[in-house]
Amino acid sequence: MTALVLYAAITGQLLAFERAPLYPAVLFPYPVAAADEWTFPHPYNPAYGAFPSGWGFTSFYAKPYMLERLSSGGASLTWKDAAAGFTLDFATFGIPEYREDSAGFSASCRPFSWMGAGVRVRESFLTIHTADYSLSERFTDFDAGLIVVPCTWLTLAFVQDNISSLANRDHVEIAYPSWSAGLSLKPAPGASISWNLTHTRFSSINSLALTANLMRSLSFRAGYSRETSSFAFAATLSLSGLLVSYGAAFHAYLGTTHVVSLTFASGDPGFEHMHYLSPIAHSLEKGSRARINIVTCTPEELGTVPLTSPELAARIVKYRGIIGPVSRKAMVQMGASGRVLDSLLAHVYGLVPDHETGADGEKRARTFFKRTHQEAEATRQAGVRRLFNCLLESEVPAATALRLAEMARGIPREEFLRAVDRMEEISEETREQIKDRCGTLLP
Repeated sequence: MTALVLYAAITGQLLAFERAPLYPAVLFPYPVAAADEWTFPHPYNPAYGAFPSGWGFTSFYAKPYMLERLSSGGASLTWKDAAAGFTLDFATFGIPEYREDSAGFSASCRPFSWMGAGVRVRESFLTIHTADYSLSERFTDFDAGLIVVPCTWLTLAFVQDNISSLANRDHVEIAYPSWSAGLSLKPAPGASISWNLTHTRFSSINSLALTANLMRSLSFRAGYSRETSSFAFAATLSLSGLLVSYGAAFHAYLGTTHVVSLTFASGDPGFEHMHYLSPIAHSLEKGSRARINIVTCTPEELGTVPLTSPELAARIVKYRGIIGPVSRKAMVQMGASGRVLDSLLAHVYGLVPDHETGADGEKRARTFFKRTHQEAEATRQAGVRRLFNCLLESEVPAATALRLAEMARGIPREEFLRAVDRMEEISEETREQIKDRCGTLLP
């Protein structure tokens, strides 16, 4: 019993300074606000839940300080789109007689392309069971985070955890509320530098982390914290939707922690890699690189744009063939956002202004298609464009809206409405809404 109490006391003091180890790429087992776009998932700042789009499932296992009976593990499931994200997570830490478990739900949003905000609600459990002593504690708390991206090379972040415990004296002794503020700089493609200041109940911690993506499929991170006398590194390998990570943290007094994780991610999780040219050669290469014509390019050509996945390139080209001229707004509708959108805008030309594809889309479509097609086809195309926008307003997924718009190009309106009735993947309420609001838009 004495040994267990001593272990709990040491662990409690340790966790006041360092949390249970989590994902390798995070490096440090205490709250940090700012990371970089390649850290997936980010377990401390819920605002990162909307950066970037996609879904992923991650599981991890750790051996803290290589203590024989001490272990840590958990999993998370994340879904994100261009405007919001949600995460479910679970983590456990301790020995059989002493365990700390937590389960949480995070929600995040992007009210602006340059800002993200998120909240995480967490249920925590502390359990101690021995032959002559038993204790169970359970409490609910929440964290809040904010991210501001004023430009493509700078990210500012802040996170406050255990907010409810700030006003609850009983929970303060268990939860140890803390906050962190930091920034992430991206001086070159495939490289970033992150600095964070974390304020705990007992001390403040400065941490510095460097990221280098040596190849599209290989990323390295390394970090150092003077106050905790710790150094950490992590390596992540990307293999067609699968991310395999290993990390190690070296503490001067406590020993070494080893962490491994496995992530299944949607789309192409490849990293934006570094350029291995001299500054002059890179400048010449950048200046001589031909921009891509969005009006005539193939999906393969568009897929060569940095950060653009093959799926996104195919959707944009399909939009062009079904709906018509591509605008910035159209690329956002197809799933491009944040740095992906910035990269596309920097590497393509031939986009039409947004206002020419909005309420005045019919006039723009007539002008565009009248040059190469008959007036009847232009009228039909304008109706399909209005139908597509109406489907999106009815909260039909973009991929389904594209399929319906493509179907509407070659069949009469009555046949289109019958086809909508046969689509089982759409709820009956949505089908009726499509027929009422969108069916009259076709000529």
